[in-house]
Parts: sequence; structure tokens; C-alpha cells
Amino acid sequence: MNLPCSLHWLQGLLLISGAFFVVIYQSGWALAELGGWSLLIWLHAALLGVLQAYWLYRLAQAYPHKAGGTAVYAREVFGGRSRWLAFLSGWGYWLAWTPATVLNSYICATLLNGALESSFNPTLLTIGIMALLYALNWFGLGRVMVSSYALAFLTFLPLLVLVGIALDTFEVSRLYALLNPPTRLDALGYLKWFFVVAWTAYGLEMISSVVAEIRGGLKPMFGWAAAWSLLAFAGIPFLLAMVSDAETLQNDPVMALKPLFVAYLGPQGATLLLLFLVGALLYSALAILVPSTRTVYQMSLDGLLPPYFARLNRYGTPQGSLVLDMGLNLALLLVFGPSLVSILAVANVGYMAVFVLLPWVYALFLRRRGGLNGPTAALIGGVFGFNLLVLLLGSYAWGGLVFWMGWLLLGLGVLLFFVAARARPEESAMQRG
Repeated sequence: MNLPCSLHWLQGLLLISGAFFVVIYQSGWALAELGGWSLLIWLHAALLGVLQAYWLYRLAQAYPHKAGGTAVYAREVFGGRSRWLAFLSGWGYWLAWTPATVLNSYICATLLNGALESSFNPTLLTIGIMALLYALNWFGLGRVMVSSYALAFLTFLPLLVLVGIALDTFEVSRLYALLNPPTRLDALGYLKWFFVVAWTAYGLEMISSVVAEIRGGLKPMFGWAAAWSLLAFAGIPFLLAMVSDAETLQNDPVMALKPLFVAYLGPQGATLLLLFLVGALLYSALAILVPSTRTVYQMSLDGLLPPYFARLNRYGTPQGSLVLDMGLNLALLLVFGPSLVSILAVANVGYMAVFVLLPWVYALFLRRRGGLNGPTAALIGGVFGFNLLVLLLGSYAWGGLVFWMGWLLLGLGVLLFFVAARARPEESAMQRG
């Protein structure tokens, strides 16, 4: 049973745009430690994300039937005896995006507790929000799209208000201070924070995850996604840095932005801000669930995971993938609890592994089509080397628990890979041959 081809490219763009708003929280974390240096890292990561998205556009044109996007193209290019690399690409991608559900849900639970002045158990409230998100996905992309329309309105309207406030309160002295940070940033610190920032700023690649469900229009979809992502990943951190205090933003985005919204909009400004932040979190979580479940679905179809994960329910949703997603998110919630940046860093071990493999995949793709020249090979090699440094040194800089937990989760996937190989011995032998 195939995924239904039910989306216009504009709907695909709207669906994945929600993932961009995690930047609101990451901006505070990075600003508090790095100050203005963090803005340079955001811009660098966004530009690299656009370059890699162009490579994905070329791959999507060649393999328009593939669901899951970025990671699954490795299966088409490697194949044969290198199919374990295709597995690592897909598994790492799934590990990368899946924890966004628990991360966003926990932040949302904290916001609601604060706004309602309640003392609900944040873990139980997080599980309740996650259940709602999974339920919406269970009933198909149609329900997700309707929810996305409403959440997009709650997100984009207050964002425009924030842009207006920033323009009205602009100070040259604050801009100068941001662009001239008082401390130096060493290479390891740069890689450490690039490692975390890339989890979001490379995120426009998610547009490739719905290629198999789009009714044409790949070029405009990728083009508009690139333009919007540059604006979001370079612009939103700069916007937040201009209007708020980094330490307050890091600890509590509501307290950092609430005085501005109230000053300009009156008491209702606080309500609008809460809707903005909650809407952005739920919008982001819905958007990220789509690529993670489609990747596992496609890996199962390709024989890289057991057949269970290729099952679709009667609404056209990969049900096995949703079950796997829920299990990992619950486990991360119990292990890390409120240490959200650690959850993100663990997830990004898998994500950066995908982007170490992507330049390799694209180089092989071009070589087989006679399109790999010297300058292109040098560019691809440079991106490969940089992503490899970010993966190894950036993850190490976050400490042993994060480093080894990330690699352990990648390794556990290997067990599923061999289970799949044993379940389909004839296909595995044919692939090796």
C-alpha cells in the first residue's frame, strides 16, 4: 500500500515550516553562552542548509517516488554491500527528528503550567500533549494539515507583531554590541554550538520527506523553503537578540518577551504571546513527526527494517512508525526529564551522521551521471569534512553522557537491521550480490 499523493506543494511547504520555530528556544540557549557569536553560527548553518537542500532537490527529481527524504536517498545510491550505510543514514535521521516531539511537548507543558498558575505534573502533562499530537497524525495528513492551518495563524500573526516591536525599538548601540562580542570564541566552542544549531538550521531539508505525497511542483517548493529558512534561521535569532535579554530568554521566553507585548498591546498582549509560543511548539512538533515516520516507513519498504514498520492504517498513516516514535520519546522523557538541550544534543548525533553521508551520496550520484567536476568535488569534500568535524568534536564537547547515549542509540538500530536481514534472507542475499 502506497502513501496517498494528496498534497499541493504549498501545503507541503506550510507543513514543514512549523519546524523552523524551535529556533525561538535554541536562540536563548546559544545567546546566553555566546552572545553575538551565536548569530554568526546561525547564518553559517542556514547557508549550509540551503546548499545541502539543493543537493536534495536534485536527488528528489531523480527519485520522486521515495518517501522519507534526506536519509533514504542513501539506499538508492549505496545499495549492494554498502546497504548498511543506507541503514545508518535512515536510522540516524529518525533518531534525530523523533525527540522533537517530547522536547516541544515538555516546553509547552511548562508554558501552560506557568500561564495557568497551576502545578500539574509536567511529565504527565507532556505525555498528554504527545498523545494529542500522535492522535492527529494517526488520522492522516488531512487532519495534520487542518491543525497546521490553525497553528500557522497563531504563530505567524504574533511573529509579525514581534517584528514591528523590533523595528520600533531599534537601537544602533545594541546592534553594535551584538556585532562586537567582548569575548573570543575558540574553534571547539564554535563546533559545539554549531552541532546543536544545525539540528534546526539544516531543517529545511525536511521538505524532501513529503516528495512522494506531493502533486508536482518540486522546484517552487524547494525554492520557497530555502528562502523562508534563510529568513527564519538568520532572522529570528537576530530579532530575539535585539528585543530581549539573553539570560532571561534562555530561562523563560515568556518573561523575556511579555513586557514588550504588554507595553504595545495592553493586557491582551500576554495572551497573544502565550498563543504564539504554544502554537509555534505544537506546529513544530506536528511538522517534525511527518519526516520521522515517513523515513522508518520507507526503510521498511526497502528491507532495512522489519515489515511491521511499512504498515499503513486505513487513514494512510505509517502506524508502525508512530508506535516506534512513541516508545523512543517516552524513554527520553524518563531518562533526561527537563534537560532539554541534552535531549537535543543526543538526537543530533544521528542527524549529523546523516549529513556526513549526504555529501558522499550526492558525489556518487553525480559521478554516475557524469556531472562531477573538480570544483564541485572540492565543494562537496569541504562540506563532508566540516560536517564530520561537527559530528565528532561538536558532540564530544557536550560531555560523555550525551556523546555515548547518541552513539548507543545509533548502535541499537543495528540490531533491528540484522532482524530485518534475517526476516528477508532472499532479498538480503540479492542486495549483497
